[in-house]
Amino acid sequence: MTMYGWSTDLELGNELIDTQHKELFSRLEKLAQAVLADRGGSEIPGLVEFLATYVQTHLRDEERLMLTHNYPGYEKQKAAHAVFSSDVESWKNKEVNPALTVEVIDKSGNYFRDHVKQLDKELAAFLKSRK
Repeated sequence: MTMYGWSTDLELGNELIDTQHKELFSRLEKLAQAVLADRGGSEIPGLVEFLATYVQTHLRDEERLMLTHNYPGYEKQKAAHAVFSSDVESWKNKEVNPALTVEVIDKSGNYFRDHVKQLDKELAAFLKSRK
């Protein structure tokens, strides 16, 4: 059973952003599977480190795409990005325990699933309308 598997309904039509989203979902799925196998605690530090670097690159790339195309929803997206970035930074300073594992999975999974399905889909529709 997959919890954070990638599906075509999440695709935005931008190769770079879609590739980054796939990697993010893959990492979340790996963590979820580790939790189910009672190995979540050992996987958390690596995922948090990955998120701290990779997510920043991804968010920067998304924001650059929005600015390049004068996307009117840029400020809304940037605010959502800032909230998640703040969460990731706080996780780096927390002791690994079951509560942190649940928090990382819950917030990351919900953030990416909801963010892609709503805000990023709005961005994709805007970009398609400009072609």
